[in-house]
Amino acid sequence: MRTKNLLLLFLSFVFILSCSPQEAALALAVSDFEVVVPAEGLTELDLKSGVCIYRGQPERPIRVLVSSPQMQLTAVTIIYDQEKQLLTANQQVELEAEEDGVQVAGEQLEITEEWAKLPAGGRIVSTTEEASLVSSGTLCYLRAEEIVQATGGFTLFYEDWSLSGDQLEANLADGFFTGRGALSFEHPEVAGEAERIEYDQKNELITLTGSPHLRWADGWLQGAEETVIIYDLTSGKAKAVGPTKMRFSQDTVVNPDGD
Repeated sequence: MRTKNLLLLFLSFVFILSCSPQEAALALAVSDFEVVVPAEGLTELDLKSGVCIYRGQPERPIRVLVSSPQMQLTAVTIIYDQEKQLLTANQQVELEAEEDGVQVAGEQLEITEEWAKLPAGGRIVSTTEEASLVSSGTLCYLRAEEIVQATGGFTLFYEDWSLSGDQLEANLADGFFTGRGALSFEHPEVAGEAERIEYDQKNELITLTGSPHLRWADGWLQGAEETVIIYDLTSGKAKAVGPTKMRFSQDTVVNPDGD
């Protein structure tokens, strides 16, 4: 899921939202960027503090349009703080980057030059990769590291499987995802729980550590605290390193050596 253009959008806002306000409906076009305030809306500019506020209505939100690359941000209220270099969008926030196939939604969105954040939770959806990330806590994208972080509860949906837990760190550059805390994942063939679950996007591997438990239709594989279970999403094969117990549908318990 690509979110780099959020920062390009921010740099555009820095210029657009610091322009002189209008009292009536506003369609301010600056090169490839446009801010649209409905007739019922309000524009406020504090020259001393450098804070610009655009207020719309739930049924008539503020819209910010970018034509190249094609993006649109809508929210009931949009605030730009020049001193903090901070853009805040509040209430019914939706951001769509059409060319990158990314959709972002939540009740609040904050953007600076270094990061973009959904502090009250929300979702990021990729329309091109069949992937989405939903968080009930905080979602944050760090620009320099190309990392997405989710805290306070999350669910990651990717193709035909999902991962849920307390915390997630996704390295978009490396395609490496790490979940922590009360984790569980679901797949058409298997399901599992662990204290830590890693997903290697390049090699299609899921690694479970910390009392891992892997379940399938006619059995399960359970490990100790130090056990590592690796499941290959492509081949459907699993490997365990460390002490394990395994049960098949015949109710036979097997205690393998662990490798």
